[in-house]
Amino acid sequence: MKLNINFKDFKKNHIKKQNQIIFTSKKCNDYSRIENLFKFLLVEKNSFIFESVEKGIIKGFKAVLDNHALDRNHIAFTEVKLSDTRDSALNAFNKAVQGIPQIEQCHMIAGQFDYLLKVRTRNIADYRYALGEKISSLPCVANTSTHVVMESIKD
Repeated sequence: MKLNINFKDFKKNHIKKQNQIIFTSKKCNDYSRIENLFKFLLVEKNSFIFESVEKGIIKGFKAVLDNHALDRNHIAFTEVKLSDTRDSALNAFNKAVQGIPQIEQCHMIAGQFDYLLKVRTRNIADYRYALGEKISSLPCVANTSTHVVMESIKD
């Protein structure tokens, strides 16, 4: 098994029917532990995954975080109404929203408001700070409305 392999080598190994794991890591002291965790993960599915990556069906891989362990349990959905909806204003908003880590998702919406944000913080006090200091100061924000999540049924 190979770790941190590039795509060119991945293709070569796939043709040779050698299984491997692709991932990126900054530092790891014990690669054998990681190899043991993933040893048989792609043995049967390797061909499907490779072909899906090559066809562009799989665009990337994501880590699923335990937000409870990270102490980020508070979720709020924030409706944002902009004062200007010309392309330049939308582009400025879209670019600026990328720089706020508390915003997990941002969707442009057709209806009574322009954007719907999913905001995750530690608690309501942190949300209030993020709303007041970060979200409200985004380009062209006219007003906001918040819906606090009481319980997540399906993520």
